[in-house]
Amino acid sequence: MTTVLDELLQEAQPLWQAMTHHPFVRELATGQLSRERFDFWVQQDYLFVQAGIRFVAFLIARAPDEELRRGLLDAAVAFRNELALFEDYARTNALPLDVEPTPVCLGYASFLLATAATGSLAEALTVLWGGEKAYYDAWSTVRATLGLAEPYARWIENWTSPQFAA
Repeated sequence: MTTVLDELLQEAQPLWQAMTHHPFVRELATGQLSRERFDFWVQQDYLFVQAGIRFVAFLIARAPDEELRRGLLDAAVAFRNELALFEDYARTNALPLDVEPTPVCLGYASFLLATAATGSLAEALTVLWGGEKAYYDAWSTVRATLGLAEPYARWIENWTSPQFAA
């Protein structure tokens, strides 16, 4: 039985391939990514995760039933745990996290919040699912090549764990 999500992934296959084969993902998986580039990603993704928490908060407020509210609350807790991952890394590496967002980061964060505020609940949940699925697939590509090798083991484990997959 084909689901709507299966159909969405099929339609997005060319984009999905480009994402999982993006130079950042390839360089990360082969150990060729520079520390400076990774640190830049950490700073921007930290801002993205902060926006993700606000996005999920909107969805919790809009959820029509307790089951969905609890599931979204779990997503908010997962985002909070991701913030801790970024904060630990930043503390260990003396990396500031209070940086300006790039236009791409700002645009995506704005898209999330606009979707949560003005899109249908189905659209907003699809955006949430798509973003999380993208992380799972991209980091699974890294894990397939690199395993749980340092210095990225915590990041890889976070976005490829059975809990995250669920």
